[in-house]
This record gives sequence, C-alpha cells and structure tokens, in this order.
Amino acid sequence: MSGCAHCVYDLYLEDVEHFHELVSESKSRILELLPSLPRAEQDQVERDWPVEVLGKFGEGEGESVKEKAERELKEARSALDPATR
Repeated sequence: MSGCAHCVYDLYLEDVEHFHELVSESKSRILELLPSLPRAEQDQVERDWPVEVLGKFGEGEGESVKEKAERELKEARSALDPATR
C-alpha cells in the first residue's frame, strides 16, 4: 500500500478474478450436463463437488466475478497480521 506500480494486492485480485471466471464456466457446464446424467451419476457429481471451496450449485448467482474476487481479497487482507498489511 505504498503506491508501488504493481501492488501485490492488484496481482492477487487479477488471479482471483481469473479463478472465479474458470469456476463460473465450469459450474455452468456441469449444470448443463447434470440433468442428462443417470441419477446415480448426478448424486456422485453432487457429492464430489468441493462445496467448501466452490460453493453450492446456484449459490452466489447474480454476484459478478469481480464482486466475488473483491470480496475474497477483502477477506484475505483482513485475515493478515496488521504489521504485514
């Protein structure tokens, strides 16, 4: 936060935005394919989905990728030791 040209927080935010774009695309693909799978496979996909990392299906819909990334950045920064910030 000293005015560096390439702040580590900016770089982190870009990476988190990219991550959420990929997650969003993957979720969309899974949701498109899920109804066409046999019920047992649907159940397996739902069990295997890493909810603690990616959220539940349909959760966070309406929130933009940038909003998700900014929220995550804010949470990460607030968890840092004040001396490190």
